[in-house]
Amino acid sequence: MSMTVILSLHGSAMAFGPDAAASVASRISTVLPMTAGWDPSWNVALAAAVEASAVAEEDAADPEAVARTHRWDAARASADATPGPADAVGGLAPFALAESYVRLEMAFSSRDAAGAIDAAATLATHASDLADPFLVTAPDPAEVDGARALWSDATTPATLAPPATADETVIDPVAAAMALARESAALRPAIEDAVARGEGAAVDRMRDERLSAALALAGRLTLQAWRRAGSPDLGAATPNPGEAWVRPNPARAGATLLFDAVSAGSARLELFDVSGRRVGERSITLTAPGPQRVPLDGPGSGSRPAGVYLARVTQGDRVATARFIQAR
Repeated sequence: MSMTVILSLHGSAMAFGPDAAASVASRISTVLPMTAGWDPSWNVALAAAVEASAVAEEDAADPEAVARTHRWDAARASADATPGPADAVGGLAPFALAESYVRLEMAFSSRDAAGAIDAAATLATHASDLADPFLVTAPDPAEVDGARALWSDATTPATLAPPATADETVIDPVAAAMALARESAALRPAIEDAVARGEGAAVDRMRDERLSAALALAGRLTLQAWRRAGSPDLGAATPNPGEAWVRPNPARAGATLLFDAVSAGSARLELFDVSGRRVGERSITLTAPGPQRVPLDGPGSGSRPAGVYLARVTQGDRVATARFIQAR
């Protein structure tokens, strides 16, 4: 099956709010078999990546450009036989989802678990966007008061149906995303009616059903990406020369740095913030060449503010770097 050409997009704010979208993200890996080598601790990293991305988007230089990646006017698209990424008026969410799918398949292909976590988190976010009836329909001046706020304000953990894994039919991410958007758009009148009647439980049920639909799509695409990448074992992967990985990523207390050492001896580990300022440095001792796992932070290291950082390991003339997100 030919895939739609995807433009490079960026952005990953939440449709329902951080908790709901993170619930979808943290459950994506349930579709992967044991042979994928997915570490359960990465599920926490997935949820943290969703939240970190939302925080980053709050400071975006062009908020409207970011917002377009989370919207899609399903009715407008249905009237247009050839909607595409250039059609930004109705939103770009299906194409943003497909771009994250491409990145996920590439991460699986290179056995880059950190990249897979980042891409899967964005995939889950945009699936949640497309499951939100208020993000896939045009604004309505006659909208029931409080309907949008009640729908988006999930105060209890979502009860999500587990995604299916049996169907191996290859699907086009863009087409599947648009189909999800159409289903979601059709539900908006029922949501507004339930709000008008004060039927909060009905709204909760519909919200969980939509988030389950988001999880179903995100899970199916995750499994498809893994299979198309050759069904790699992420747990057995090690960084290539010149690469380093931080696990988990986003990093929390106790994070580990993985890299390949050319020989036994000493190496220098430096940490830099997004401005290039060095915020940490220490010497590490390597007892043997080959794959290494060392604590990202040494004894007495202080906490870092949330944000994007670069870890750099230097051993002789070999340098390995890893970009990571420091979680809050």
